[in-house]
Parts: sequence; structure tokens; C-alpha cells
Amino acid sequence: QSTIFDTTIDVSTDRGSTKDNVLNGTGGLGLGNSIELTYRSYSDSPDLLGVKVQILGRDGGEKKVGMKASLLAGYGSSQTDNDTLSATRLDGGETRSYNSTLDVDTLEIGSIFGYRFNKSFLPYLAYNYRVSDAEGNLNSTISNDVTISRSAKIHSLQLGLQLSIEKLYVLLEGGYAKSKWGSLSPEEDYTLGLAIGLTSI
Repeated sequence: QSTIFDTTIDVSTDRGSTKDNVLNGTGGLGLGNSIELTYRSYSDSPDLLGVKVQILGRDGGEKKVGMKASLLAGYGSSQTDNDTLSATRLDGGETRSYNSTLDVDTLEIGSIFGYRFNKSFLPYLAYNYRVSDAEGNLNSTISNDVTISRSAKIHSLQLGLQLSIEKLYVLLEGGYAKSKWGSLSPEEDYTLGLAIGLTSI
């Protein structure tokens, strides 16, 4: 608000985001015994194109017992055009309306450690770090245009279980995430996920 109205005012300290249920899709293409190209589609953030490298426990898809470890990285960008936004001063004063565009560039790195007890049972621990650089452009016919740039940084740790039956697998996952938006205080939250998928081998 201080950016839009260019004055010293009281700023709300309420959370600027809300927890939601989202549906994501993931695809992968194996290259040899240790490298996989990945594509992840998200309903609420940029899709990510990336790579996953298995550094421990390579088995050519034979689901051998033992330790497993992988490193991953991904990048994506997106643009949302022509949304409308209204900003109102907290003291009950002026309201301004804008047409907005939002550009987001996201980079993610992570690691996964697990142990396969048999062909059906693989518990794992995963860590992810994601940074999203966001730039919003607010355009108005009666007020000055405004550009706001911030970065969102998220650290997350997930404990999961992969259950496999032939080519079908199910992932059950719960985790902890800590996020920080610009200069605001960090937010902490817990996540819960379920995935169902198929493999070709």
C-alpha cells in the first residue's frame, strides 16, 4: 500500500496468502541409468522443466533393495495478463483500480534420500529450496503506473512413502515448509500430499 499510495500509512500484517488444495502433474523421461528429464505442471505457479540425477542406488529400474539418493533441479517462468486489482487505503480512504500483469521466474533445487526394503516399499526424505522472483506491473488510466518486485523463498522438508505394485505406484507425503516473501516475517506451515503414477519399466 505504501508503494501504491506513496504515503506513510498503517499496513496490514495479515497473511497475504492462504492455504489451498492444488492439483499437479509430473512426467519424466529416463536417459540411461542415472539421468531423468522432468516436467512438472502446477496449477498455482510456473511449470518447471528440470533434471533429476540418481547418485546412489542405480538399478536400471529393477527396484533393487538398498539406499537411494538423487539430486534435482528445475526452472520455469510464467506471465499472467490483464487481471484486475483494486487497492484501498486501510484508513478507509481512496481506492484505486488497476489492470495488472505478473511475471514469475522460479528456480528449484533439491535432494531425495530413501531406502528400498523390497520392490513394493520405499520410504524417503526429500528437501527442496525454491526461489520465485515476481514482478507485478499495475496499469491505470487515472493513476500512476506501479511496478512491484519481490522474491518468495521456500524451504521444505517432506517425509514420504512410495508403494509400488508392478508399474503402478502411490506416493504418500507429509512435510514442513518455511516461506519468506520480500521483507515480511517468515511463515511456517505443514503440507500433505498424495500422488498416483505409472512407470514404463
